[in-house]
Amino acid sequence: MKILVIRLSSLGDVVLTEPVTRKLKELYPDATIDYITKPAFVPIVRAFGHIDNILEWTGDSQTDLHTVEAEKYDIAIDLHSKLRSRLIRKKANKAVVYNKKHLLRRSIVAKWSN
Repeated sequence: MKILVIRLSSLGDVVLTEPVTRKLKELYPDATIDYITKPAFVPIVRAFGHIDNILEWTGDSQTDLHTVEAEKYDIAIDLHSKLRSRLIRKKANKAVVYNKKHLLRRSIVAKWSN
């Protein structure tokens, strides 16, 4: 099985994906787990220690998306859920998306800040 984890940016958010990738490796020890992120975050993802391959999102969408498509992933896990990550997961075939519940979070913040 080939799994792609998508989190392109935001240092803290990339760091917070480590438990997800660790659990994936525990649940699917024989799976290849790849991770796509911006070049600046590659050393952090490498430090996770259980990612098989790290793909760099260079910003050249055509090349980056072709690379993802060529890998033939069984599933992509989108932990970013932005336009760029939607393009990636479309090329990666099957995808699971983490629901960030933006509206709920905004309404809670608005209620507490008033």
